[in-house]
Amino acid sequence: FGLGGVACVLAIGLYWVATLFGVPLQAMTGTSRVLLVSLAVIGPIEEVSKFVLARCVVFRWKAFDERVDGVVYAAAVSLGFAAAENILWLPGLDARGGLVRALCTPIVHTLFGVIWGYGTAVALLDVTEEHCAGRLTVDEQVKTTLLEHFHEYDIAGLASLLSKPLNSFY
Repeated sequence: FGLGGVACVLAIGLYWVATLFGVPLQAMTGTSRVLLVSLAVIGPIEEVSKFVLARCVVFRWKAFDERVDGVVYAAAVSLGFAAAENILWLPGLDARGGLVRALCTPIVHTLFGVIWGYGTAVALLDVTEEHCAGRLTVDEQVKTTLLEHFHEYDIAGLASLLSKPLNSFY
């Protein structure tokens, strides 16, 4: 749970880096622009922040030995992230916005977290002899899970573009 708060701080740092590259994150107007920034910038930054901490810390524990552990630990990190994010956001919102945010963010972060948590657990724990050379490969199922919200784009091309960095991370 506490790593979720650390992941929130990491996300803030990544947002800062994104703004250095000219990515607008403040005062967005227009439904399509908000949707684009949410799917292409905010979602990936937050999910990568949670994933990196879970993968580098929690998923290395000896207790991480079953697929369901990926779901449980990813959910805990995600809930911690949502709690830290709400602590930062709620003071600036009105009562209605605060209530909606307090109810929705834990659910949404947890749902997204369990997807990559399960996929990572499968990738790490379902090791066959050919993968025992020190690296796991990310199979097509995990690539599709990681990229499913980009369904409008060429998933095969995008998946092949990202497969090399993902495979080297595992």
